[in-house]
Amino acid sequence: MKRQPSSGFLIFLLIFTYLCSLFDLWYTLYAVEYIGAAREVNPVFALLLQNPLLAVLYKYAVLPLALYLLYRFRRFGVARFGIYLCALCFGLTVAYQLLMIPRWWV
Repeated sequence: MKRQPSSGFLIFLLIFTYLCSLFDLWYTLYAVEYIGAAREVNPVFALLLQNPLLAVLYKYAVLPLALYLLYRFRRFGVARFGIYLCALCFGLTVAYQLLMIPRWWV
């Protein structure tokens, strides 16, 4: 099988997604702990937050593995679409979280 060339743009999107994911993790842990009205809207991640160590392991181990697999299979359109979708979702999540910070003190 022929080796597929790397894609700088896809690598950028993966790094962007991973950094947004880490921001989301620490934002969520802080908000749930210190902001009374804050709630996790993702029901699966809300279950993980019952044991914060699991949430941290997921964000630091499972998500990067999934992103790596998407990149590894980038020759398939569905994998490239997954990379774009992850970047979009995590980017929008972080944008929303940043917009919510001023509401913490209202």
